Amino acid sequence: MRADEYVKFDAVGLAGLVRDGQVTADELLDVALAQVAATDDAIAAVIDVRESVARADIAAGLPTGALAGVPFLIKDLGCEAIDFPSSMGSALYRGYRYYYDSELFLRLRRAGLITFGRTASPEFGIGPTTEPKVYGRPTRNPWNRR
Repeated sequence: MRADEYVKFDAVGLAGLVRDGQVTADELLDVALAQVAATDDAIAAVIDVRESVARADIAAGLPTGALAGVPFLIKDLGCEAIDFPSSMGSALYRGYRYYYDSELFLRLRRAGLITFGRTASPEFGIGPTTEPKVYGRPTRNPWNRR
């Protein structure tokens, strides 16, 4: 699947393609990873990619949830997950590792989403902007990259 085809579908549509055997979850993940790589310099929104975790989840078998096989990114705030360290947007917590998966994360997994990383967030979710202190660069508006 190409990126121009991928973006024509929402998550339910992508899951339908996986369910119908028109595309695999690995192929969708390939497209999502390529899109992150293609836009990272301009937007700087994705702060951690864990491809090996996503591939292992796919290899373990997809759940039967409505979004089975769809690649997904979680925020760096409020979604505790063992395999995805967090900083909560703060240098104080850089690389913090959770010892449990939150109920929110478990529900995302049961829905079938394939989490492959985290996106930037303001420090502790307080500020209106994401500053570069912990991530090393500011996150930019994808519609206005100046």
